[in-house]
Amino acid sequence: MAVVKLKSTIFGVTGVNGYQAPDSSALQGVFHRVAGRVTNGATDNTGSTYLIAQIPWAAILLHDSRIRTDAWGFAQAVVGTPEDPDGLYDAAKGASATGVVLFDVFTAKWNQPLWKQLGLAKMPNKPFAELMFVARADATGAGTADFDIRYALHI
Repeated sequence: MAVVKLKSTIFGVTGVNGYQAPDSSALQGVFHRVAGRVTNGATDNTGSTYLIAQIPWAAILLHDSRIRTDAWGFAQAVVGTPEDPDGLYDAAKGASATGVVLFDVFTAKWNQPLWKQLGLAKMPNKPFAELMFVARADATGAGTADFDIRYALHI
C-alpha cells in the first residue's frame, strides 16, 4: 500500500510525483459575505421575488449563512434561484424560519459548489446565480427578511 502525504484539494502529493505547491487562493481561503434585508409590501402576491445576491455558481455556501424572518409578510420563507426557487430553503415562517442556518455542517450538500447544492446536472452557462426569496402565497402584511449569506471560492 502506498504512503501518501499532504494529499488534499489544497496540497499536492509528496513522494509520488514530487511536491506540488498549494493553490494560493485556496490556501488563503477567499471568503465573501453578502448581508442585508428585503422588504415586502402588504399587497405583494404569489410569485413575487426578492433578489438577495448574485454570487458565482462555483461558490460554496458556508454553514453559517443565515436568514431571519421575524416580520416576513408571507407564510413561508423560500430561498433559491430561478432554476430552483426553493432549492436552498423552504419552511413556514416563525420559529422554524427565524435565525435559520441554511446548511447543516455535514450534510451531503455541504462543501459543494452552489450548482451541485441545488441538484443541477451541470453548472449553468451564465456567470452568476441569483439568490432570491420567492413568495408562495399572497402577503398577509408588509414585512422584512434579513439575510447573511457567506460563501467561499476555492476551499
